[in-house]
Amino acid sequence: MSADNVFPLFLKLEGRSVLVVGSSNVVESKIPALLEAGAKVTLISEGDFPSLQPGSVQIEHREFRSADLDGQWYVVAGANAELNEVIATECEERQIFVNVVDDRKNATAYLGSVIRRDGYLIALS
Repeated sequence: MSADNVFPLFLKLEGRSVLVVGSSNVVESKIPALLEAGAKVTLISEGDFPSLQPGSVQIEHREFRSADLDGQWYVVAGANAELNEVIATECEERQIFVNVVDDRKNATAYLGSVIRRDGYLIALS
């Protein structure tokens, strides 16, 4: 994939539902930026995340269900490859953008490196 066939975009997530699925450190690293953007984050995970502030994220310790996608604006899938593919397929059917961690083929959204300085936000891909 080249940079020529993607559309750079900034999302207003304040007050909007975002679903995060998985239990890796990479998944955990995505959550602070989502919270900073004001997203209402639900985390579906069988793992524990002691570094997350209690109450900042709705954590559900269980397996992913298709109904978890209902009402979501954006999804981050960071589970195993098989589940990530299921989530990506279901997001495609529902027209929900999904960042599939470490799987650009199944992702419809990519996160770049971010630089914040003096009121400016620069994202690089």
